[in-house]
Amino acid sequence: MGRVVSRLFNALFSNAITFLALAALLSIPMLLLSLYTITNLAGLGINPAGGVAPGRGVNFFWLIALQTTVYLVFSYLLQAAIVQGTITYLNDEKASFGQCMSIALKSIGPLVVIAFLSALGMVIGGILLLVPGVIVALMWMVVVPVRIVENTGITESFARSRALTKGHRGKIFLLALIYLVLALALAFATRPILGVSMIVARPGELNIAYIAVDWIERVVLAALTAAGIASIYFELRLIKEGIGAQQMAAAFD
Repeated sequence: MGRVVSRLFNALFSNAITFLALAALLSIPMLLLSLYTITNLAGLGINPAGGVAPGRGVNFFWLIALQTTVYLVFSYLLQAAIVQGTITYLNDEKASFGQCMSIALKSIGPLVVIAFLSALGMVIGGILLLVPGVIVALMWMVVVPVRIVENTGITESFARSRALTKGHRGKIFLLALIYLVLALALAFATRPILGVSMIVARPGELNIAYIAVDWIERVVLAALTAAGIASIYFELRLIKEGIGAQQMAAAFD
């Protein structure tokens, strides 16, 4: 766990401009969707308290589905880009914005399918019980790095991620839990300043200032998340197979 965290911050700080620029660019679609939502509450059938107008439940469902899809697809694209940047950095080379984006865009089709299947699996697991949903998320934690570095097929990427995380999911869960606490602390620290409820933010409370601050926080956390997943993947390959950065970087040649 110590090596994962140390490697994560070394990669992030050494490539801060590139990684944050990638996170900012790939977070813009979610930002625009959030701005559209808060400026069209009435048209979407959402009242300021957060309720849905009678007969508008279907519209609300599709809005949530669209937000989830956009979030997952662009999050996975960011993971792909930063995985390339992190492996390149660990191989003592300089990660460039163009190279990172190029690697991500080359796999956009499979990544969209992986995002959809991941969401479906976690939703089904969550419906059954919370614990199965968490287990599924942990099993598939490194599915994107597997796809990008090892160029595996879609179903093989899921199986490979499951095999790599086996025996280490408890530690991965602990890392994810620490990250979640820090992310919530950051979000709660800014809400009172912006006049937003601490527990559940009502649509009527949201404004342009809150969306802008929330977007900046999301950019930082998105870069941190993607670099963290890349570091976890690197550690799993290293301790299970003895594969280092040079061998992994060869996949991008």
